This record gives sequence, C-alpha cells and structure tokens, in this order.
Amino acid sequence: MNEYNICRACIEDLQDILQLQYLAYQSEAALFNKEDIPPLKQTLDEVVEEFYKGVILKMVDAGGLIIGSIRAWEMKGTVFIGKLMIHPDYRHHGYGTKLLSEIEKYYPRKRYELFTSTRSIDNIQLYQRMGYQEFERRAIDDKLEFVFMEKKAIFCQSCGMPLTKEILGTNVDGSKNENYCMYCYKDGRFLQDCTMDEMIEHCAQLMEQQEQRDACINPAELQQKSTKGQFVDEVNKQMPKPMNREEYMQMLHRFFPMLKRWRK
Repeated sequence: MNEYNICRACIEDLQDILQLQYLAYQSEAALFNKEDIPPLKQTLDEVVEEFYKGVILKMVDAGGLIIGSIRAWEMKGTVFIGKLMIHPDYRHHGYGTKLLSEIEKYYPRKRYELFTSTRSIDNIQLYQRMGYQEFERRAIDDKLEFVFMEKKAIFCQSCGMPLTKEILGTNVDGSKNENYCMYCYKDGRFLQDCTMDEMIEHCAQLMEQQEQRDACINPAELQQKSTKGQFVDEVNKQMPKPMNREEYMQMLHRFFPMLKRWRK
C-alpha cells in the first residue's frame, strides 16, 4: 500500500479503532501466552475518555480502512504516548514510525514518554530509532515487565530551532556546542548581538520570508534553499501544520523566556 492519510480521529472512529486494537494486540498477548493484557480489556467508554483527554490519530488507507492509530495526552510538560498499533497485514512498512512522528508534532517542544513490554523487541528498537531512551523498568508479575522510555526535545537555546548534529554551533576550539545552532553560535560567540525581543522579531521575519518564497511561481527560486529557509523548514517539521507569522510570534513569546540565553 502506497497511499495513506494520517489525521485526527473523530468520535465516530473510536469503535473501529478499538476493534483494530483488539486485533493488533493479539501478537502482544501471544508473547505472554495470556489473553487478559490491558489493551485487550479496554472498553469503548475508556477510549472515549482518552479521546477527550488528548489526541487520537488514525492512519487510513486509500479505501478508507483504518489500518493504524496512536494516542497521546499531556500533563506538566510531558506527553504520554500510547496504543501505537498497526493492522497485522500492514506491518513492517514504516507506518509505526510515521504515526509516532506525527503525534509528536501535535505536542512540539515537549518531553515524550511511552512504555512497552521487555519482550516487545521490535517496539523497543523502533522507539530507539526515533530517539527514545530507556529510563525505568517495572515488573508487573513474574512474566510481565514494562520498559519506560523517554525522548527529550532539544532546541537551540538562542533561537529555539530544533537541534540536530548537523546544525550544532561551534566552540572556540572548534568542537561542537550542544546548546546552540550554527546560525546563532560560531567559534565560541553569538553571531547576533540582540535582545530576546529582537531575536523573536528576527525569527518571525524568517517565517514571513519563507511564506513569500513558497508563494513564488518560479521553480528555480523554490529550489534555492537558504539558511533562512532551512530554519523555518526545521521548525515546521515539528508542527502538525505550518504556522503563520502571528501564531509563530505567540509561540515564541511563550517559549523564549525558558531558553538558556534569555532565561532570567
């Protein structure tokens, strides 16, 4: 299957998602030779409660069949992710990775936490590939033990850009600086001498310039990616949908006071 769509589930989808859950978790139950694992006992009322508590996503194929789902909710800056499921006939095509990546976009700039059983090797490996690390194990009984994993979002402590190894700034000795991006920090110094409000305005201007470039009808110009375009592209990768300038400004005014460079 090459065509699929990931979007928020509506309440009318919950019965189908619950049936998919009963089917998808049969393989998990088989690992422990028991039929009473929690996902197989969950009721529709409990799923409805989770629906109103957070976000439930569905993955739908070209024919309208729900073939995957994931859900999450947030408390005190941590996003709790669960019930990542793929129809057995559609596994091993990277759909679990796509669902996990998509649910993170609904809660940008947060700490993410999830858990699975120690016997679910495929799940653990998927989460590790997505940047999750184990931080705790809990034994439920003689057979069942859960491994808890977390992923902490890392951002430039000057401009808020999501940090990857490729765009880290540099210290005086040329080593990588893990706090700042290459667009803000080079050779041990900041590249912009500005206030927090000036940095916010600068980032908003980059967003505006990106919107103008995207509206250009010249394909050659669209292919010319500047560092400004890369900045906005990296930020929008973290969002369920691209933001306009006003939405971006509001987010930055909430977020920037928590960054190391601007923290008082």
